Amino acid sequence: MLATGWDVPLRGGAASSTRAVGLEAFLGVIAAEEVRLPRHERLDCKLMLTRLRKLFYGARSWDEHLIPGAAEVAPLYEFEMADPVRREVRAPGPNVVDSVDRRARLAGAPPQLVNPGELQEVRMPDGEVVDVGHVLAGLDAFNHPTAVAPLGLYAMHSNVDAVTWAGDLGSVLGEVLFQRARLDRMLTDAEVQVQIDLCSPPQDMLGNIDAYAIGTSYDISHDAGRAVSDILRDFYGAPATAGTPRARRFAAFAQAVGLGGLDGDAFTAEPQWLTRYEREIGHAGALYVGATGELATWALPYAVGAKLALMRTARDSPLGPVLLERFVASLRAEVAREAAQA
Repeated sequence: MLATGWDVPLRGGAASSTRAVGLEAFLGVIAAEEVRLPRHERLDCKLMLTRLRKLFYGARSWDEHLIPGAAEVAPLYEFEMADPVRREVRAPGPNVVDSVDRRARLAGAPPQLVNPGELQEVRMPDGEVVDVGHVLAGLDAFNHPTAVAPLGLYAMHSNVDAVTWAGDLGSVLGEVLFQRARLDRMLTDAEVQVQIDLCSPPQDMLGNIDAYAIGTSYDISHDAGRAVSDILRDFYGAPATAGTPRARRFAAFAQAVGLGGLDGDAFTAEPQWLTRYEREIGHAGALYVGATGELATWALPYAVGAKLALMRTARDSPLGPVLLERFVASLRAEVAREAAQA
């Protein structure tokens, strides 16, 4: 039986995050990178969003599959991935391993940027925690929209969705599948919630939401004439009072992804949207399994078949639609809260 006693929270990361840096400290690091560049480059918002995104997400797969339109933009520092920790998955034999904890380093970067993963969770003046790395990823994809279909497999229609909320829900789907394969049983409600909290914690989901809110509220084009650090300070630095973009971040997200406005207890386009995005989440889960499940060195043809079978299992898992419905339920509650406070 599918466990259902869990939620997909979109806010509340302050208590769970122990490594968050303050907003001004984060913006100070970003502004220091901007000021090193000629004025016409640091005020080229589209260019700088790519360069700053590559501080946090600069692995080759991003250039090849996720945001290929930004592949030619040179990073500020060389992005290096540490060797991953590997966990064996029996599916049904010891032929696939799941790669986790792939930590990034920036060669030649100043000390505060050498380990970028320690910088991207930011505590805002009002106490909320946002993964701004996710914000930058979503905004860069906004400027370079494309479909995502590595090797023609499991196409997702939007790379903005893929690098933000849909990709995170897909990672939950994939990790639940890996855990189930290891334990050889269905996960309990509590165990599913653990994977949600690890793969799509509130600070990540809030960063995903904010990418859409900022992308639809600010000019982030080549001609913006504004530094990225200034846009982030404008969005996060002031209180989320009525009329500010942050005060309606969830409603802006719902509109941007096609759910429409809230009408009673549902979004106007919710039924058809759910039908469409069930496929997207299934494909996101399959792509996550494909990207993180590495083949063992023995029995290669058999291992390839096992990996593809795992990807199909992720695509067709009944957990995907339930994850999506729980995500939308949380979104409805947040949009209703925004409307009540307006």
